[in-house]
Amino acid sequence: MVGERGFEPPTAGSATVTVNGSEQSNTTGTYTLGSGSATATMNGQGTDNETAIPYPPFPSVPMGSSDAVMVTANIGYQAQTDLGVGIGRAGATFEYSTNGGATWTAFYTQNLANEDFNYVKNVTFGPIGGLSNLNQLQVQAVVTAVGAGSDSDVTATASIDANAQTTAQVSGYDSGSVTVTVNGHSDMVNFQGRHGGIHRGSIGECDQQ
Repeated sequence: MVGERGFEPPTAGSATVTVNGSEQSNTTGTYTLGSGSATATMNGQGTDNETAIPYPPFPSVPMGSSDAVMVTANIGYQAQTDLGVGIGRAGATFEYSTNGGATWTAFYTQNLANEDFNYVKNVTFGPIGGLSNLNQLQVQAVVTAVGAGSDSDVTATASIDANAQTTAQVSGYDSGSVTVTVNGHSDMVNFQGRHGGIHRGSIGECDQQ
């Protein structure tokens, strides 16, 4: 039988939709990090590296397998490097660790330079997943002063929580899969949605409030 406009009507069949999902959020909220600073100094030839470790660290907060963290770090950097002489340099690297300090990843770098600096800024990075506890997340700053000659005079300071608190915002996620079966043929797609915001995933965007 042909329809009014020449289209064959759909044949009879069956369609089912199965949703398998779970809410993975344990704890959501904003948590703060303590402050720390370090100063590297080199008078003469050589290199001085110093590390700033904020205290207290992030608190102990159990996290679900699909929870994620966005960090806003308040960082500061000051340097005096024999400006213009060309024999003194300074720099700093701001880093985070997700395994209690075993390994580190840079989230902001001030390259070694014969230049004076004095600034404070907020740097946001993430989302970071895979944490079983928020206290696995650590932040530090490594500051370096380099003198190339006997008359070098270099001083540099790197700080965390320079004039505001460094925060970690934990967001909970729902995740799972949807299986659509039509006339015996099944297809499955995975989904992940963040509470209170938009998360871009492999199947597009979802907004769960």
